[in-house]
Amino acid sequence: MKRSAMKLLENWKHKKNRKPLLLQGARQVGKTYLINKFGKNYFDRIYTLNFEDPTVHTIFNNGPVDVESALLRMQVLLGEKINRKNDLIFFDEIQDCPVAINALKYFNENMPDLAIACAGSHIGISGSQGSFPVGRVNFETLHPLSFSEFLFQYKPLLAEVMQKAVSTLELDEFIHGQLWDAYLIYTLVGGMPEAVVSFLSEDDLYSALNSARDVHKTLIHGYINDFSKYCEKQMAHKISAVFQNIPSQLQAVHDQSTKRYQFSGVISGNSKYAQLQGPLDWLLASGLILRIPIASIPEQPLSAYCKPNMFKLLMFDIGILNSQLNIDFGMTIDQTQGSYKGFIAENFVAQQIRNTFDNQMYSWAKARSEIEFVLPYRDSVIPVEVKSGIRTKSKSLTEYKKRYAPLLAVKLSGKNIRHERGHLNAPIYLAEFLPELIAQAVK
Repeated sequence: MKRSAMKLLENWKHKKNRKPLLLQGARQVGKTYLINKFGKNYFDRIYTLNFEDPTVHTIFNNGPVDVESALLRMQVLLGEKINRKNDLIFFDEIQDCPVAINALKYFNENMPDLAIACAGSHIGISGSQGSFPVGRVNFETLHPLSFSEFLFQYKPLLAEVMQKAVSTLELDEFIHGQLWDAYLIYTLVGGMPEAVVSFLSEDDLYSALNSARDVHKTLIHGYINDFSKYCEKQMAHKISAVFQNIPSQLQAVHDQSTKRYQFSGVISGNSKYAQLQGPLDWLLASGLILRIPIASIPEQPLSAYCKPNMFKLLMFDIGILNSQLNIDFGMTIDQTQGSYKGFIAENFVAQQIRNTFDNQMYSWAKARSEIEFVLPYRDSVIPVEVKSGIRTKSKSLTEYKKRYAPLLAVKLSGKNIRHERGHLNAPIYLAEFLPELIAQAVK
């Protein structure tokens, strides 16, 4: 499976002052697969040590500092001589061994030529008392497959045509229709690798969608079990309540823009931000939710105009969200039905642009006006309105343009690409390419 994050790992390998790599991300987004493929392609040998096995923990019985003894024990355990110059050591599920995490600092200081890559899902939130090697590791984050990554598995030629449209701002109407159909499928399958593989293994569309949904249900059950694995019982209960409440809050807005997160009604007796901050932070650190701060003024730095308790919460994967709500496949594929499309479209966009804007993703609200996303671009802020279909009239965007006169206004919808001076309408499925689209539009 082709992943764009492979380029990040390639860049890490060739860094002059390379440190141990820590690849983070929610469970089952493909971290283990990616590092294994990377190791086989770019190193002579890859040696994997999985810390779900208690025996592997004994490598660090002398503590994190004695990395020479740790390396010797690894070689004895593996029955192989490790070449420090040409081999890769892979620590999988490293969050289960805090001593190993701390040891990365000493590997960096005492064995800088040894390539170590680690994968972990709950780094820093497992409740361990060990210190963290701040400044001694290179961090990268892996997310679910983007729409283009999914499309390269599903319909690779269509994916190539879509990418060309990003540079030309032109797209054949027939191709647009094909891409729209694929986008609707993606909202049901999502980007979890196992769900994508399961979907592609079936010939009949509805059997394929059911197969992907079965994977989603298993994943959701696993996430909920994780809460109690890494937290004490009361906190695990709160985390589970917050996690399972988010889809309900999103569904409640129907076809309108998603509203700010409501603290009341989630956990009995907990109606304030401070009471839910712990569970929210845990879910964010685990990569299971997306937090979109709401800025009152769209100026950089946007964070200066946000309050800690004013934000939207979305799910990290659109397929997981649709499965949590048990959305009917036919209602998605036939967009003339249902009233859920607005928040689905907004969640899709957030999932796609997270990769390119990382933590620079904000919303804007003033009185009754609201723009789903405001994004920093050079020294400007670009408003991005999201519409789920071809009805694209927007009082909020009109009000925003009158008030702030942005360099460019973007509307993502079901319509084909159209660029006019100061305004870009783009199909919603191109959301992950917003930086390139904006750069083309402002030339």
